[in-house]
Amino acid sequence: MKSKLIKEMKQNGYIETSSDGSMSRLLKPSGNGFSLGFLIGKAGRENLINIQWGVVHKPMWELQQEIENLKELNIQFLLFTNSVHLGFKANISESNSEAKAVLMSLKSSIEFMENEENAILEDTSNSLAAFITPKVFSYDKHLLNEGMAHYYGLLFKHLRSGVSVQEINLHIETLLASGISERSPPIYKMHLLSSYVGS
Repeated sequence: MKSKLIKEMKQNGYIETSSDGSMSRLLKPSGNGFSLGFLIGKAGRENLINIQWGVVHKPMWELQQEIENLKELNIQFLLFTNSVHLGFKANISESNSEAKAVLMSLKSSIEFMENEENAILEDTSNSLAAFITPKVFSYDKHLLNEGMAHYYGLLFKHLRSGVSVQEINLHIETLLASGISERSPPIYKMHLLSSYVGS
């Protein structure tokens, strides 16, 4: 079933850019370093398949890999994601009604992304500049998600005009004041960025 879904994506212009065996990433380049993309792969002991769509910004991802020392790891990554379908069995028959529903969900997502590409990328770019999560991606209002939006926004700004250690520290202080833990992933990553900028 996974191979059928990947074939459907490829027929719509998505290119399989990386795979670690269980997870595959397919991207369709757009403008200004952005690509639309899908993640599809098996998860958990139950051998279930999950599908997500989203966007990635290649220069940002390359910068993040350098800052977080991830270049040697084959990480399948999208910047922001929405679920297409979660948790169907990998060995499901293609004639099964659930399999047909999954394929229809995928086709609907591909069509939506094609029709709304400009709006999706504009929302993403504007939100990164404002250090918030794009509205098109449905995330819970959670401090960790807000923290990651700050981190991604700082990466995006650093690529465009540069950021200072003082500016990064101000974002850290703002997030800590809102209640996020000093040991949380966004704060840790922002400290890495601060060290990178200051070196």
